Amino acid sequence: MMTKRVFVSSRMDELKTERQVIRKTLQNPLNNLTISWNVFTIEDVADPRAPVPTFLQEVQDTEYYVCVLGRTYGTFPIGQSPTEREFNEARNSGKPRFIYVKQLQPSEPRELGVNRLIDLAQRDNVYHPYDDPLKLGKLVKFDLLDYIWRNERPTKADCSHFRDLLETNNRKYEFLQQQIQKRPPTPYDVLEIEEIKEKIDELYLALRNC
Repeated sequence: MMTKRVFVSSRMDELKTERQVIRKTLQNPLNNLTISWNVFTIEDVADPRAPVPTFLQEVQDTEYYVCVLGRTYGTFPIGQSPTEREFNEARNSGKPRFIYVKQLQPSEPRELGVNRLIDLAQRDNVYHPYDDPLKLGKLVKFDLLDYIWRNERPTKADCSHFRDLLETNNRKYEFLQQQIQKRPPTPYDVLEIEEIKEKIDELYLALRNC
Protein backbone atom coordinates (compact mmCIF):
# COMPACT_ATOMS: atom_id res chain seq x y z
CA MET A 1 0.00 0.00 0.00
CA MET A 2 1.39 3.39 -0.99
CA THR A 3 1.58 6.33 1.42
CA LYS A 4 0.58 9.87 0.41
CA ARG A 5 1.31 13.13 2.21
CA VAL A 6 -1.50 15.66 2.72
CA PHE A 7 -1.23 19.18 4.13
CA VAL A 8 -4.45 20.57 5.64
CA SER A 9 -4.67 24.37 5.80
CA SER A 10 -7.38 26.30 7.65
CA ARG A 11 -8.01 28.95 10.29
CA MET A 12 -6.65 27.63 13.58
CA ASP A 13 -9.63 28.14 15.92
CA GLU A 14 -12.63 28.47 13.62
CA LEU A 15 -12.07 25.23 11.70
CA LYS A 16 -10.48 22.93 14.28
CA THR A 17 -13.35 20.41 14.04
CA GLU A 18 -12.91 20.13 10.28
CA ARG A 19 -9.19 19.39 10.62
CA GLN A 20 -9.88 16.74 13.25
CA VAL A 21 -12.50 15.05 11.08
CA ILE A 22 -10.23 15.02 8.02
CA ARG A 23 -7.35 13.55 10.01
CA LYS A 24 -9.53 10.92 11.68
CA THR A 25 -11.01 9.82 8.35
CA LEU A 26 -7.75 9.66 6.44
CA GLN A 27 -5.79 7.98 9.21
CA ASN A 28 -8.36 5.30 10.12
CA PRO A 29 -6.54 2.08 9.14
CA LEU A 30 -9.75 0.04 9.20
CA ASN A 31 -11.41 2.08 6.45
CA ASN A 32 -8.46 2.81 4.16
CA LEU A 33 -7.68 -0.14 1.93
CA THR A 34 -5.71 1.28 -1.00
CA ILE A 35 -3.68 4.22 0.38
CA SER A 36 -2.12 5.12 3.71
CA TRP A 37 -2.23 8.82 4.52
CA ASN A 38 0.36 11.01 6.27
CA VAL A 39 -1.61 14.09 7.33
CA PHE A 40 -0.08 17.38 8.49
CA THR A 41 -2.12 20.02 10.33
CA ILE A 42 -1.25 22.90 12.63
CA GLU A 43 -1.70 20.51 15.57
CA ASP A 44 1.51 18.76 14.49
CA VAL A 45 3.57 21.79 15.49
CA ALA A 46 4.42 22.19 19.18
CA ASP A 47 3.90 25.96 18.99
CA PRO A 48 1.00 26.95 16.68
CA ARG A 49 2.52 30.43 16.60
CA ALA A 50 5.58 29.06 14.80
CA PRO A 51 6.91 31.24 11.97
CA VAL A 52 4.97 31.01 8.72
CA PRO A 53 8.02 29.65 6.81
CA THR A 54 7.73 26.49 8.93
CA PHE A 55 4.34 25.81 7.40
CA LEU A 56 5.38 26.89 3.91
CA GLN A 57 8.13 24.28 4.01
CA GLU A 58 5.54 21.65 4.92
CA VAL A 59 3.47 22.76 1.90
CA GLN A 60 6.53 22.33 -0.31
CA ASP A 61 7.17 18.87 1.11
CA THR A 62 3.60 17.61 0.77
CA GLU A 63 2.02 15.88 -2.22
CA TYR A 64 -1.55 17.17 -1.86
CA TYR A 65 -2.80 20.44 -0.44
CA VAL A 66 -6.21 20.61 1.26
CA CYS A 67 -7.62 24.01 2.25
CA VAL A 68 -10.78 24.58 4.30
CA LEU A 69 -12.25 28.09 4.21
CA GLY A 70 -14.86 29.46 6.58
CA ARG A 71 -15.87 32.97 7.66
CA THR A 72 -12.67 34.57 8.95
CA TYR A 73 -9.55 35.42 6.99
CA GLY A 74 -7.00 35.32 9.79
CA THR A 75 -4.69 37.71 11.56
CA PHE A 76 -1.44 38.90 10.07
CA PRO A 77 1.07 41.62 10.94
CA ILE A 78 1.54 42.68 7.32
CA GLY A 79 0.50 41.45 3.89
CA GLN A 80 -1.33 38.11 3.61
CA SER A 81 -2.75 35.76 6.21
CA PRO A 82 -0.93 32.44 6.84
CA THR A 83 -3.72 30.55 5.06
CA GLU A 84 -3.39 32.66 1.93
CA ARG A 85 0.38 32.33 1.96
CA GLU A 86 0.04 28.54 2.21
CA PHE A 87 -2.52 28.59 -0.61
CA ASN A 88 -0.18 30.62 -2.83
CA GLU A 89 2.76 28.38 -1.99
CA ALA A 90 0.77 25.31 -3.06
CA ARG A 91 -0.35 27.06 -6.22
CA ASN A 92 3.09 28.35 -7.16
CA SER A 93 4.71 24.96 -6.58
CA GLY A 94 2.09 23.15 -8.65
CA LYS A 95 0.61 21.02 -5.88
CA PRO A 96 -2.80 19.43 -6.55
CA ARG A 97 -5.20 21.59 -4.56
CA PHE A 98 -8.47 20.59 -2.91
CA ILE A 99 -10.56 23.46 -1.57
CA TYR A 100 -13.60 23.15 0.70
CA VAL A 101 -15.79 26.12 1.58
CA LYS A 102 -18.09 26.09 4.60
CA GLN A 103 -21.64 27.18 3.83
CA LEU A 104 -22.70 30.01 6.15
CA GLN A 105 -25.95 31.61 7.24
CA PRO A 106 -26.84 35.01 5.72
CA SER A 107 -26.18 36.50 9.16
CA GLU A 108 -22.54 35.30 8.96
CA PRO A 109 -20.86 37.37 6.25
CA ARG A 110 -17.41 36.24 5.16
CA GLU A 111 -14.47 38.54 5.53
CA LEU A 112 -13.20 40.06 2.28
CA GLY A 113 -9.95 38.11 2.31
CA VAL A 114 -11.85 34.80 2.37
CA ASN A 115 -14.01 35.87 -0.57
CA ARG A 116 -10.87 36.69 -2.53
CA LEU A 117 -9.45 33.24 -1.81
CA ILE A 118 -12.71 31.60 -2.85
CA ASP A 119 -12.60 33.46 -6.18
CA LEU A 120 -9.07 32.19 -6.77
CA ALA A 121 -9.89 28.66 -5.61
CA GLN A 122 -12.74 28.17 -8.08
CA ARG A 123 -10.49 28.70 -11.08
CA ASP A 124 -8.13 25.74 -11.08
CA ASN A 125 -8.73 23.44 -8.14
CA VAL A 126 -10.94 20.64 -6.92
CA TYR A 127 -13.55 22.80 -5.22
CA HIS A 128 -16.55 21.84 -3.06
CA PRO A 129 -18.88 23.66 -0.68
CA TYR A 130 -19.89 21.73 2.44
CA ASP A 131 -22.41 22.24 5.22
CA ASP A 132 -21.69 19.39 7.65
CA PRO A 133 -18.18 19.31 9.17
CA LEU A 134 -18.70 15.69 10.26
CA LYS A 135 -19.13 14.58 6.62
CA LEU A 136 -16.17 16.56 5.33
CA GLY A 137 -13.63 13.80 5.95
CA LYS A 138 -15.29 11.38 3.54
CA LEU A 139 -15.67 14.10 0.89
CA VAL A 140 -11.97 14.95 1.12
CA LYS A 141 -10.93 11.30 1.10
CA PHE A 142 -12.86 10.42 -2.05
CA ASP A 143 -11.76 13.58 -3.87
CA LEU A 144 -8.15 12.61 -3.14
CA LEU A 145 -8.73 8.98 -4.16
CA ASP A 146 -10.46 10.00 -7.38
CA TYR A 147 -7.58 12.32 -8.29
CA ILE A 148 -4.86 9.81 -7.41
CA TRP A 149 -6.38 6.83 -9.21
CA ARG A 150 -7.08 8.94 -12.31
CA ASN A 151 -3.39 9.83 -12.46
CA GLU A 152 -1.59 6.77 -11.11
CA ARG A 153 -1.69 3.06 -11.89
CA PRO A 154 -1.54 0.44 -9.11
CA THR A 155 1.06 -2.30 -9.35
CA LYS A 156 -0.02 -5.73 -10.55
CA ALA A 157 0.37 -7.03 -7.00
CA ASP A 158 -1.81 -4.23 -5.65
CA CYS A 159 -4.44 -4.88 -8.32
CA SER A 160 -4.60 -8.53 -7.34
CA HIS A 161 -4.87 -7.61 -3.67
CA PHE A 162 -7.58 -5.03 -4.35
CA ARG A 163 -9.63 -7.57 -6.32
CA ASP A 164 -9.43 -10.02 -3.42
CA LEU A 165 -10.53 -7.30 -0.99
CA LEU A 166 -13.39 -6.32 -3.29
CA GLU A 167 -14.63 -9.88 -3.48
CA THR A 168 -14.47 -10.22 0.30
CA ASN A 169 -16.34 -6.99 0.93
CA ASN A 170 -18.96 -7.76 -1.70
CA ARG A 171 -19.65 -11.06 0.05
CA LYS A 172 -19.95 -9.27 3.41
CA TYR A 173 -22.32 -6.73 1.90
CA GLU A 174 -24.54 -9.39 0.34
CA PHE A 175 -24.62 -11.35 3.61
CA LEU A 176 -25.70 -8.30 5.60
CA GLN A 177 -28.36 -7.44 3.05
CA GLN A 178 -29.75 -10.97 3.40
CA GLN A 179 -29.71 -10.66 7.18
CA ILE A 180 -31.67 -7.44 7.32
CA GLN A 181 -34.31 -8.91 5.03
CA LYS A 182 -35.01 -11.45 7.77
CA ARG A 183 -35.20 -8.96 10.64
CA PRO A 184 -35.24 -5.22 11.28
CA PRO A 185 -31.75 -3.76 10.93
CA THR A 186 -29.99 -2.63 14.07
CA PRO A 187 -28.02 0.64 14.27
CA TYR A 188 -24.89 -1.50 14.16
CA ASP A 189 -26.09 -3.14 10.92
CA VAL A 190 -26.64 0.26 9.32
CA LEU A 191 -23.19 1.46 10.36
CA GLU A 192 -21.49 -1.71 9.15
CA ILE A 193 -23.25 -1.57 5.79
CA GLU A 194 -22.16 2.05 5.31
CA GLU A 195 -18.55 1.17 6.16
CA ILE A 196 -18.53 -1.75 3.73
CA LYS A 197 -20.05 0.39 0.97
CA GLU A 198 -17.30 2.97 1.54
CA LYS A 199 -14.65 0.26 1.23
CA ILE A 200 -16.22 -1.06 -1.98
CA ASP A 201 -16.34 2.44 -3.48
CA GLU A 202 -12.67 2.97 -2.63
CA LEU A 203 -11.67 -0.33 -4.21
CA TYR A 204 -13.60 0.40 -7.41
CA LEU A 205 -11.75 3.70 -7.75
CA ALA A 206 -8.39 1.97 -7.45
CA LEU A 207 -9.30 -0.91 -9.76
CA ARG A 208 -10.40 1.23 -12.69
CA ASN A 209 -6.72 1.65 -13.67
CA CYS A 210 -5.81 -2.01 -13.27
